Amino acid sequence: MREIDNINFPVLLIGSDLSAFSGLESPTLKRFNDYSKRCGMIIGLCYSPPGYSIKNIQNRIILYPTNSKWKPMFLLDGIRIGLNLIKKWKPEIIVAQDSFAFGLLGLILKRLTGIPLVIHYHSGFYTNEYWLKEKAYHRLLARLGVFVSKRADLIRTVSTDIKNDLIKSGLPHNKVFYASPPVSGQYFIEKDSEEEKRIINRHSLDRLKTFIFIGRLSKEKNISMIFKAIRILSEEEKDIRLLMIGDGPQREYLQNLANAMGIKDNIIFLGIKPNKELKNYIRSGIAVLITSFYEGTAKVIKEAAFSGRITISTATSGVKDAIRDGETGIIIPIGDIDRLVSAMRYVINNPEIAMEMGKRARDYVMRKFNPDDDVDRIVRLWMYARGLNNRA
Repeated sequence: MREIDNINFPVLLIGSDLSAFSGLESPTLKRFNDYSKRCGMIIGLCYSPPGYSIKNIQNRIILYPTNSKWKPMFLLDGIRIGLNLIKKWKPEIIVAQDSFAFGLLGLILKRLTGIPLVIHYHSGFYTNEYWLKEKAYHRLLARLGVFVSKRADLIRTVSTDIKNDLIKSGLPHNKVFYASPPVSGQYFIEKDSEEEKRIINRHSLDRLKTFIFIGRLSKEKNISMIFKAIRILSEEEKDIRLLMIGDGPQREYLQNLANAMGIKDNIIFLGIKPNKELKNYIRSGIAVLITSFYEGTAKVIKEAAFSGRITISTATSGVKDAIRDGETGIIIPIGDIDRLVSAMRYVINNPEIAMEMGKRARDYVMRKFNPDDDVDRIVRLWMYARGLNNRA
């Protein structure tokens, strides 16, 4: 792959992250901005319900919502809008943010226009038994994903686990590449000790007995396992706390569950917090917890590490890329409540070791996951796919 130097090739990016429409502080928009500096222009085709307007940022990032009145209409809306965007902006590559609906739309546009298609894999669904069994139509989605992936020009995965699984499933090794998602440490490295103290005082926290969850409150996160661990450990440590940052379809269920389990005073639901404030909540505790059945690559692991804290995480795809088990964090088997309790108890009983691991975690992610290098790697993959198409 050649170096990025004075290049200009517009990219049509198909996805559904509507946070880019919300303002310049959006991490998604920042990522798009980083991409556009290297490839010249990002044209975002975003699935949306009605009510969104086109967003143009300095003619380098232009976001087009589908404003689909009905979800199944997305594909038809996407084809119509996508063809118009291709005619107007002449993108040289199509990037789809999954291999399902977005990938299928990308494949149709590729077939109609001849523009090469790159699929981004953000989750290792196909080999994850929990996801396949979760809903009947997931197995149909898996088949669709295989169909689309075999016909794409290049696959980019967010973890080495996903890359290896796709190659084992039959995709050519020279078609599948790993490139870590860029996560900026900008908001996480600098300390704000006064705000940390305010959070600790506001919620009456013991920093060395406080754990943090950051993410969507949904079934696949298996948050009930954290609650079970808190209940067990609360018999030993009355002042153990869990800060819950995020929102989602299970919020009310989880609030009722905490009450029914007798741990409502140990669980603090904080809702969604701005990215720039997360470091203060992370540093108000001793470790971040992830108990998901499946993930793509949990960016919160890097965010916690930039903040100088370890993550205790289940062994979903991508975790081994971000955590050196026992050195910069702790990896446990999926669904293993005993191992979770044991890891949390170890951290509580050995706070000096946990803090030292947090320092090593920061050094590790700063060394391995430089966001500029990660962005460069992704754009080089797009260039590579573009070159393959030109040579075909």
